[in-house]
Amino acid sequence: MTVSIRGATERDAFDEDEGARPSSLRAVRKLTTADRHYDIQLLRDLETVNTRTWHALGPSPPGGIPREIRRKPDLPVRFSNGETLVGQITENEKMDIKRLAMVAALTVTSGCHSGIKSWHMKSKVEDGVLKIPFYDHGFDARCYETLRCRVLYGNTYIVNDGGPRGPFTERDRANLGSHWARLDLPSVARVIWTSKDGDDHDETIDLGHIFESRLILYPDDLDVRDVDLVPYSGTPDIILVVEDRSIHIYMKAWISLLKPRYPGREHSNFRHDPVVAYSKKF
Repeated sequence: MTVSIRGATERDAFDEDEGARPSSLRAVRKLTTADRHYDIQLLRDLETVNTRTWHALGPSPPGGIPREIRRKPDLPVRFSNGETLVGQITENEKMDIKRLAMVAALTVTSGCHSGIKSWHMKSKVEDGVLKIPFYDHGFDARCYETLRCRVLYGNTYIVNDGGPRGPFTERDRANLGSHWARLDLPSVARVIWTSKDGDDHDETIDLGHIFESRLILYPDDLDVRDVDLVPYSGTPDIILVVEDRSIHIYMKAWISLLKPRYPGREHSNFRHDPVVAYSKKF
């Protein structure tokens, strides 16, 4: 009995490296049930990354990317006197040229060039109109001057307020942004709310129709000649705002400029304004 107690004491001795005794360590608790909302968000993020990669690089070749068989490199033999087998070097150089040709052919076959062209080269100014396409977006919803408010988008409640909300200020408008990444535009967003006068409303907003052109919206005071038509890499924000009896839809996109907007501020060469895409009073 004494031996077993002594052995247990030795096994539970203080570990200077760990800074604790083994008996003081506790197992990490795990969730008894899976977090479904977290899993859905991870899937959305993965779909967003995959879609952007597809648009940037194009689809994979039929049957997938060819698998290259690994071979032991056939390096030229170098003798101690500095002589080299010229024939082997020439053969290796020919193999390098063949590999370069195969890589170039694979790039064209996989559609990388066409994918880059379709994704990056469509931004243009046509007849004085700036045309920058977008393929995915971020979404959010806000409620102001309401007693209760719920916004359902893509089978998810973006807003679920059970209490009153204050007025929509200019500061709120300037700070509009999104938190939910979306690949495509669902057919409608459903808005159920009670305006400050006590009236109940239940409306559906067809965002797919509002943004049917899939072009970035920009402020009226933007001179399109100042826009830097580099490949657009940002994702526009779409924000649904409920204000008393009205619903407003804003788009907020990053637009690069050729020169700073403000002299002396080097990093002011962009516009990021909320632009009204839809507004209706109910």
